[in-house]
Amino acid sequence: MKTQHILLILTALLLLPLTAAAQDDSTAFKEGPWYEITVAQGVSLSQCHFSEKNLFGANEFISVLTIAPRKRIAVVESEPGTLEKTSEMAKKHKAVAAVNGSFFKMKAPYGPTTYVRIGGKYKGIDNDGSSRKRDQFESGCLAVTGRKAIVAKALSKDLDWEDGIESDDLLSSGPLLISGGVCETFKDLKFNTNRHPRTAVGIKADGTKVFVVVDGRTSKSQGVTMEDIQKIMLWLGCTDALNLDGGGSSAMVVKGVIVNHPCDNKAFDAEGERSVANAIIIK
Repeated sequence: MKTQHILLILTALLLLPLTAAAQDDSTAFKEGPWYEITVAQGVSLSQCHFSEKNLFGANEFISVLTIAPRKRIAVVESEPGTLEKTSEMAKKHKAVAAVNGSFFKMKAPYGPTTYVRIGGKYKGIDNDGSSRKRDQFESGCLAVTGRKAIVAKALSKDLDWEDGIESDDLLSSGPLLISGGVCETFKDLKFNTNRHPRTAVGIKADGTKVFVVVDGRTSKSQGVTMEDIQKIMLWLGCTDALNLDGGGSSAMVVKGVIVNHPCDNKAFDAEGERSVANAIIIK
C-alpha cells in the first residue's frame, strides 16, 4: 500500500507543472490586454498582443471576430484559374469583414484542394481524389444555409462525403478541432506540432460564429500549434471548431483593412498578404 501511495504522489507531482501551465495559459488568455471595437451591429473585433512570452511560452498576436447568430456569412472564391487576396475578395463582395478560407494549389493550375460549394453549386477540384489528404485536411467542414452556420465532422472517409450535407455554401478543411464540445486528437505531424500562423472558425451553442487568426513566424508573434489553437477556440466558448488554411495564408480583413500581420513578407506588418483561392466573408 505504501508503495502504491508513493507512486500516486509521484504521478501527481509530475502532472502538477503541466496542469499549472495549462491554467496559467488559460488565465493569461482571458486576462490579456484585449482591445475590442464594434465593427457593425452584431459584429465585434477583439485583439490582444501577448508581448512578454506570456501565452504558450511565446509572443502571440491574436485577432478574434465575433458574429451574432443573425448575421450572415458566406464562402466566396477567386476568379476561376486565379488566386486573389482575402482583402480583394472582401472588397469585391462588399463584405463587412473576412478571413481566408481552406487549402489550395499555389501553382498553376490554381484552385482549391478541398471540397467547396458556393450557392448550392460544387466549386471544388475534380473528384478523382488524386491530391487529396482527407484524413486530416478535410476532416470537417463549415456549412452555411441562410443565417445558420455549422461546423460538422466528416461523415465518412469517402470522397465527397459533403454531398450528404445540405447547405448553400460549404467549405471543407481540417483538422477538426472541436466537435460537440469534445476536443479532437491530432496526428503527430510537424504540421500540427510546430508553431505556425493559424486561422480557425468556430460556432458557439447559441449559433454565434467566431473567426480567429493567430499571427506567426516573427519574433513578435511566433504562431501556435494545433493544440494551442484548439485551446483558444475552447476558451472562446466554441462547441465546434475547424482549422482553416494557415501559414502565409492567414489573413483577417475588417472594413477593407488588414487587421492582422500576414507573414509572406516575413515582417510584422500588414503588407505580407498572400493570394488565396477562397475566403469566408461577413455580409
